[in-house]
Amino acid sequence: MSAKDYQEEYRKKLEEVARFPDMNPGPVLRLDFDGCVLLSNAAAQNLFGQDLQGKNWKFICQNITVQNWADILSSQEVFPIEASIGDKCFVFNHRTDVVTKLVFVFGSDITELRNAERRASEIARFPDMNPGPVLRMDFDGRVLLSNAAAQNLFGLDLHGKNWKTICPSMDALTWTAIISSQVLFPV
Repeated sequence: MSAKDYQEEYRKKLEEVARFPDMNPGPVLRLDFDGCVLLSNAAAQNLFGQDLQGKNWKFICQNITVQNWADILSSQEVFPIEASIGDKCFVFNHRTDVVTKLVFVFGSDITELRNAERRASEIARFPDMNPGPVLRMDFDGRVLLSNAAAQNLFGLDLHGKNWKTICPSMDALTWTAIISSQVLFPV
């Protein structure tokens, strides 16, 4: 291979490597140890604006504090920081390279995850918002969860107790009918 062919092959490889951050759908940035943006991919520019180069990441990402920037620089591990950008929620994973004195930032949009967590939290709180007693039991009748109304009615230490001993009208035949029923079963 001639020197010219080698240089052309090397140039192609560099172009290929340089395209890698732009292929990432999430924001990718390269910072110096002061937090100055040296490079950013298209996703980062779409999120924060086209003129990122030369701006300081500590001012762009509102959740960067003096302390966690120091922690990022001294960490040997990935250092995540969560931040809201407009109506989106992101986690920015920071990785410090002490050899090159660069910090690499890889962002991921976690908006859907946070929304799902909020919905799950609301669903989990729903039984406590119910003014009537709500209990979750296993098939043997042991209480797994109870809301505040059930604890007020039957006592605070319901967890693990058997419903058949808590509810005076519960007998083995009724319990069997309840667990085999496909519809609500009034007791």
